[in-house]
Amino acid sequence: MKATITAVPDTKNTDVMSKDRSCIHRTWIGWIKICRKINDFIENMFEKHTRFITSHHSKVIIACFVFTALMAIGAVWFNALQRNEELFIPQGSQAFKDLDRAQAKGFEDMYYRNQDIIISGFDNMFDKPEAFKEALKLHKRINASNGYEDVCFKAKNEQGIEECLVVTSLQVFGYNESMIGDTPANIKTSLNQWLQNPNRLFSNGRPAFLNYPNIFGTYKSNDTDSSVISANAIRITYYTKYVNTWDSDYDTVIDWEKDYFIDICKSFGTSLDHAGSSLKVNYFAGRTTADAILESTVGDLPLFSVAFILMVAFCLLVFSRWKNLVTGHLTVAICGICVIMLGVGCGFGLAMWIRTDFVAFTGILLFLILGIGMDNMFIIVDAMESADPDIQGEERLVVAMKHIGGSITMTTSTDLVAFAVSAVSDFPAVKLFCIYAALSIVFAYLMLITLFLALLTWDVHRIERGGRDICPCRAPIEQGEDVNPWLKEKEDFTKIFMRKWGEILMTMPMKIIVCFVACGTLAAGIYGTTQITQKFEWKKTAPDGSYFRQYAAVRDDNFPAGYGVSIILPYSGDDFGEVEIQDKIISLNDIAKNLTRYQDPPNIINWMDQYRKWGIQASQNTTGDYFYQTLPMFLNAQKMFAPDIIFDSTTGKIKAARIVMFYVNDNDATNQATAMQDLRDELDKLTPLKNGEKDKSKEIYAATIMFIYAEQFAAVVDATILNLAICGATIVVITIPYLMHPGITGLVFLSFSSLLFELLGLMTAWDVSLDVIAMIIIIMAVGFSVDYTCHIAHAYMISRKDTPNKRAIDALTTMGTSVLNGGVSTFLGMLITAFSQAEGFRIFFKMVFGIVVLGLIHGLIFLPVLLTIFVRRDLREDMEEFIKKHDEEERSKSKRRMSHMSETQKRRQSMKYRQSTLKNIHVPTQNGDNPNDVKADLAYVPETGKENGVDWHTHKDTAENGVNNNAFNNKDELVVTYTVQNE
Repeated sequence: MKATITAVPDTKNTDVMSKDRSCIHRTWIGWIKICRKINDFIENMFEKHTRFITSHHSKVIIACFVFTALMAIGAVWFNALQRNEELFIPQGSQAFKDLDRAQAKGFEDMYYRNQDIIISGFDNMFDKPEAFKEALKLHKRINASNGYEDVCFKAKNEQGIEECLVVTSLQVFGYNESMIGDTPANIKTSLNQWLQNPNRLFSNGRPAFLNYPNIFGTYKSNDTDSSVISANAIRITYYTKYVNTWDSDYDTVIDWEKDYFIDICKSFGTSLDHAGSSLKVNYFAGRTTADAILESTVGDLPLFSVAFILMVAFCLLVFSRWKNLVTGHLTVAICGICVIMLGVGCGFGLAMWIRTDFVAFTGILLFLILGIGMDNMFIIVDAMESADPDIQGEERLVVAMKHIGGSITMTTSTDLVAFAVSAVSDFPAVKLFCIYAALSIVFAYLMLITLFLALLTWDVHRIERGGRDICPCRAPIEQGEDVNPWLKEKEDFTKIFMRKWGEILMTMPMKIIVCFVACGTLAAGIYGTTQITQKFEWKKTAPDGSYFRQYAAVRDDNFPAGYGVSIILPYSGDDFGEVEIQDKIISLNDIAKNLTRYQDPPNIINWMDQYRKWGIQASQNTTGDYFYQTLPMFLNAQKMFAPDIIFDSTTGKIKAARIVMFYVNDNDATNQATAMQDLRDELDKLTPLKNGEKDKSKEIYAATIMFIYAEQFAAVVDATILNLAICGATIVVITIPYLMHPGITGLVFLSFSSLLFELLGLMTAWDVSLDVIAMIIIIMAVGFSVDYTCHIAHAYMISRKDTPNKRAIDALTTMGTSVLNGGVSTFLGMLITAFSQAEGFRIFFKMVFGIVVLGLIHGLIFLPVLLTIFVRRDLREDMEEFIKKHDEEERSKSKRRMSHMSETQKRRQSMKYRQSTLKNIHVPTQNGDNPNDVKADLAYVPETGKENGVDWHTHKDTAENGVNNNAFNNKDELVVTYTVQNE
């Protein structure tokens, strides 16, 4: 073998930081030293860790299975959350506190469950007596159902007798079929009689003019005399007890809803269809939302099976080596997938150990964590295969994990932080999902760096003894004892592709195009973010064609979105007789007038306002001592106000009172949240001060069960912004010591921020609203965005190439394939949700698709270009002493490895068995090295190629290697080219 040595000067980039001993330079070098020590510590930890795992792989495998079995015991405390409808409501919110305060004052109608029936089918139901008769038949079946009296919410009627609360137009006809009659005129006459008499009250204590818009769909009345004209639907609402999961009668209530209410409505609707009736029965039960979530998840189980098969097939494709049955990793790929699943199982097990409720949609985490784990698995195996071919046995894993252990730890940490921060959310859905996700990520990672490494150690041994991949138990394939299995005849196609892509990307025209596209997508994303809408539709959780979606469609099209808001007054006893207090209560009407999102009088139930007006008309004094003398006469004359006043049974005076405002018919979530906050702000101004602080005992506050949902809309934005801010700051803290260069960290953070804006912009383009489901996916986007960029950024930083463009190409070549494979595996895992019957899962697919595509674009296109523009400096210039020390350690380790090798392994080190020449390799040398040492070092060069030539970069001089170092000064770099010819 002949070798010729030529020397070519390579001028360095002069646009670098000055080498003087300025304060800035000393600070910079100090920072580099700190970061390098952190990185060295991480590398040493992974080196020791991997040596331990590979040396005791059998014991590690056993220990991991024992630990998994221990975690599986947590399944004993498995508890599926029953109240799924509360998953998307912030717990401990002001709305809940105000409801509790109102209920404590005696207003029992603040909490309830409702069962709803809507009968439709005709343009004007008032012209169809048979519609009312069929509604009566259905009502009688439900009213006579077993257990209804035990579960219904009871309220006192006009006679003071408690009865089940049902709001329906059937009460107008006394629940009597003969009263309905056979003519439209009879129906309209009865309805108008109730409308004209404000003392004819429905069971909720309200008159007809307040109830008709809610019990008749698309209700129309005469503008002159308010008489009824038409309605296209009839609504019946049954109120049942509001129960918590820990209440003794919880099971009784939800069982009645399923076994009686839902079944009766379903069978009644079916009988109408069979009879050829035009009437349609749509219904909703208190448990419907929970059932919809479960139905969606269970109904998509076949799709999830397909997703799992696709992910496994892709993993096997990546690890297959069809032309060589020895060097493939199909067996270990299957084991790796099982390892990740064991990690997820451990995470779920520990979550159940600590009594974390399980919700059905948490099961999708299996595919998310599998995608993250497979990404790390690709990187580990690729690093092991890319190690110096002369490194044998377990040492290959040690070198690989020392090189990439910190990288996968960093990206896993960002995934973990994103979910851990959100695990303290007020939203149960977010909290439970993120607890399971965080624990699963931790254990999947731990399983990969323990159990998977132990299994990979066995795979390395199999390859080196010539064992078959799929059938390792069969006799080894005879390849000759001196053949080095780690030598590759040619480079992998994927790496060739990524190198070619990098070369195209580094051309100046392409860089200009990429910069314009990056700015354009960011600008579009920011604009889209400003246009994003907010709403949460429960029907998203239900499968297409389900009874819930049919009910929701009819309800949304025909019934108003307005609702009553109770304004709880802080006064009691003789307070109400004071003129100042009465004026203050009456002035609350002005708040509704001034707030555009609340209805004006007469759609305000203010008993004090009406009491004073009644007193003037009846010439009665309503103040002072006369207040309680004349109040009974007023309530007897205007009975609709009775539910708003609660008397003390001992003193006979008022102990609690309220007025009621009504929100306008507006489904927009942002408007509902704004209206809630505006009302609270106005009422807060009325609270007097005591010792410089608000006197809570004199606070007027608003309470309604609908504020629970409005508060969700208000909290989602704040919670999302807070979580993203914390995650962003944490990403900087985690990545900057590892990436060292603040510019690189800044670009990673810019990619993270850009991806989020672009994802929000895509949500606008896809008409996806910002709600709790979207919030969970945005949290996921934090981790994925860092995964796709950090690996490329780190590979760029550690590259030994001499120009920014070459370092970017090298980064794409070494890490691009693994990043791309990780993105594809995640995409395949979520692909099946595009075909889900539930809109919620289809939205999930859209957003995950956006995350993957945008993440890959940033990691494989935008970031490499931006790095070459803004981070041109080669950090090796500032780490010269660290590099020398590192190279000395590596040379020493190489010599020690050689001394411990068998004769077969030593023969495998010979250039004779490389079968090809080497090119573009950095070979470390020092002053005093002789040519034989230099040539010996060539034996440890990791790459091979078919073209002649090896680029060797060394700083300052190369001593006794035949190069005339007098031709260069100390700041020049020598490019030493070896031309190696096969014998």
